[in-house]
Amino acid sequence: MGFTSPFSLGREKHCVILVITLDKIRFIEKWGLFLVLKLMRLLFCIQVLLCPAIAGDKDGDSPELVTDRPDLTESSSVVPKGTVQIEMGWSMERLSSPGEDLTAHHFPETLARIGLHDRIELRLGWDGGQWQELQKDGINVVSSGAGDMYLGTKLSLWSEDGNLPETALIMGSSIPTGSKCRASDQLGNRLCCSSFNLYSSRRYDPSVILAMSKTLSDRLSIGWNLGTVWLTEREDSGDFDTLPRGIYSASLGISATDRMGFFVEFFGDTSLTGGSRPSNSVDGGVTFLILPNVQLDASAGKGVSSESPDWFAGAGISFRLPG
Repeated sequence: MGFTSPFSLGREKHCVILVITLDKIRFIEKWGLFLVLKLMRLLFCIQVLLCPAIAGDKDGDSPELVTDRPDLTESSSVVPKGTVQIEMGWSMERLSSPGEDLTAHHFPETLARIGLHDRIELRLGWDGGQWQELQKDGINVVSSGAGDMYLGTKLSLWSEDGNLPETALIMGSSIPTGSKCRASDQLGNRLCCSSFNLYSSRRYDPSVILAMSKTLSDRLSIGWNLGTVWLTEREDSGDFDTLPRGIYSASLGISATDRMGFFVEFFGDTSLTGGSRPSNSVDGGVTFLILPNVQLDASAGKGVSSESPDWFAGAGISFRLPG
C-alpha cells in the first residue's frame, strides 16, 4: 500500500493538459518508462554508496527483511525497534470503460516504516508523482500531478503460535496534500478531473486493516488481510462523496532460495453501502534479496472483474537502515 518525493507537496498545482497525437503519447510512454527504470537504478547505486550500513550485520545477526511490497497484502510483522525501512517503486496500470481508456504511471510510490517499539511501527507514505494518458471520444489528453500522503501505525497484536496466526492491526489515513484539478483545467466533460483521474481526494480517508499470516512449511507461507477503507470520489455532478469499502486479500509466498521468492495473490474491494460491483484482481511477482537489508521486486497482474484495472505492473526496491 501502499500504501513519495516531498517536492511539490502542500502546493496546489494545475493539471497539465496537452492535446497531442497518438504517436506522441506512445513516445512519452516508452521513454517515460525508460527514464523511470534508469532513475530507480541510480537511486539504488546512491543508497549503496552512501549508506554502507544497508549491507546489514556482517555477523549474520540482522533480522529478516520483511516488506509490505510488492503484493497488496500487508505483512503482519513490524520493523525492528530503532530501524527505518524504506519501500519504494514504480507502478503502471491500464483501465478501460465504455468510450474511455486510461494509462497511469506512479513514481515513486513510497512507504517509510519506523520502528518505535518491539510491537509498534510508524508508517509514512506518499502516492508519488502521477502521469496519466486518457483517450476519450477521440481526444488524447496527458496530465500530471502529485498524489496524497499517508500517516498510520501498525500494532503487532500477537505472534504465531500453533494454529494461531501472527496478527497485526494497521490504522491510518490519507492526507490531502496532492494536486487538485480546477474547473479551469477541465477539457470537455471533466477529462482532467474525472473520478478515476483525480490526484488528491481532498479529504482525509481513514483505513483499518487486520493483517494475518501463517507458516505452512519451510518454503511456503500465506498472508491475508481484512479491513475497511473510506474512499472519496468525485461524482458526475462534480460533488465529492466519501463511502466505506471492504477490502480483502490473500497472498501465497514461496521461498525458492534463501535470496529469491515468489508470490501469487488474489485481492479486491467491495462497497459496504451497495451501488457498485466488487473490484477483484489477481497478480504475482518475484523478490530478490541482493544484500541482507536490500531487496528488489517486480510484479504484474490483471483484473478479473469489470470494475478492476485491465492489467497492471510494477517494480521497486526496499532497504532497511539500522538504528
